[in-house]
Amino acid sequence: MDLLSLAYTSWASPGFRPDELDEIMRQSHTNNPLDGITGLLAFNGAAFLQIIEGAETAVLDLEERLQRDPRHCSLVVRDRRTVDKRAFPGWSMGLMRITSGRFEGQSELMKALERDTAPPVRELILAMMRSIPFDEPMSEAG
Repeated sequence: MDLLSLAYTSWASPGFRPDELDEIMRQSHTNNPLDGITGLLAFNGAAFLQIIEGAETAVLDLEERLQRDPRHCSLVVRDRRTVDKRAFPGWSMGLMRITSGRFEGQSELMKALERDTAPPVRELILAMMRSIPFDEPMSEAG
């Protein structure tokens, strides 16, 4: 069965509170199994990196909801592809909190993903982490 995998990055909206991340995870663990969505969310206190996967219509519907979610802004789709199998089959939504600098964060993320994630997906995650300054929050213009 062909599945759609979508990867994006975004920034936490000004005023984002830690309890909002908990709410995101509660919603994901409730809704994603119903929609057949699996994935990974990485957050460093300022930036999000997320990969979602599932049936095309479910992923596109979730993408639309994410675009409207006021808890984050500047959402940029980094990768969209059809895949044969899930990279995160057992995760309704895994959470990776990155609390150290970029290099250490990449190392922590790789350790967490080594067993269950295909090498191309790991490389995508690392490329995405290198493409945004995970250790320096972006300031919003105007």
